[in-house]
Amino acid sequence: MKVFIDTAKLDEIREACSWGIVDGVIAASIRNARQVKEMAEAGADIATIPFNVIREMIGHPKTAEGIKSFVADVVPEYSALFK
Repeated sequence: MKVFIDTAKLDEIREACSWGIVDGVIAASIRNARQVKEMAEAGADIATIPFNVIREMIGHPKTAEGIKSFVADVVPEYSALFK
């Protein structure tokens, strides 16, 4: 059996990982894009992310700029999808 801790609290993640028995981290109850970033930085293996938070994450102007740049440079045939 593998042991995954299920929390979105950084202090709990750090404490449980220090015990040496945790195989991974499941970040749950995430409410915003900042928490997703924090959980990724803390080493979460799995995150349950509500749809509105995913939309918030990809809705940033720099994300749209990066997607447009990627599409133009790598896959020009898909450029119409992002206009």
